[in-house]
Amino acid sequence: MMIPEFWEKLVDFLPPGERRSVLDAYYRRLTSNDPEVEREAARRWCRYEIASSSLLWTEEVVGLGDKDPDLAYQFARLDSHYAANGCFLKWDTQLLDDVEKIRHIPATIVQGRYDINCPPGSAWDLHKRWPEAELTIAPADGHSEVEPGIRTRLLDATDKYKKLLAQGQQKTIML
Repeated sequence: MMIPEFWEKLVDFLPPGERRSVLDAYYRRLTSNDPEVEREAARRWCRYEIASSSLLWTEEVVGLGDKDPDLAYQFARLDSHYAANGCFLKWDTQLLDDVEKIRHIPATIVQGRYDINCPPGSAWDLHKRWPEAELTIAPADGHSEVEPGIRTRLLDATDKYKKLLAQGQQKTIML
């Protein structure tokens, strides 16, 4: 457990009998139609997700959901919806197994070296199966797109694909 103090605050919101499946328990609360329950679940979910996504998080950044409950709710609902549905993949290795379907699409894989949510090995494995895709690793970042190295690499990739589109390449994807 990389950030136990945030995990504990996430799990403490749940009754002991529901702690075996934290994702399911939170998803039920985030879709409960009880505004108070949804708001508190969203706040806690956000704090945990932001802390686990940023290598050098600050209380100001982790607390963004505290300041904007609507943002926290939207983020938590979307994030938990994808997680509860296995990111809409039919099986864990579907992307790796089906890479032939997208091999023809120019792509850049942007990965943080210290990403604890999606460890760099997953990006490495994808790149090994899809060597045509460019792999760029931000050496001092975690998971979040707002971290400096990740943001720079995403903007660079966006500029690259903007130029490709201008040259007539119409199918691009960034992962």
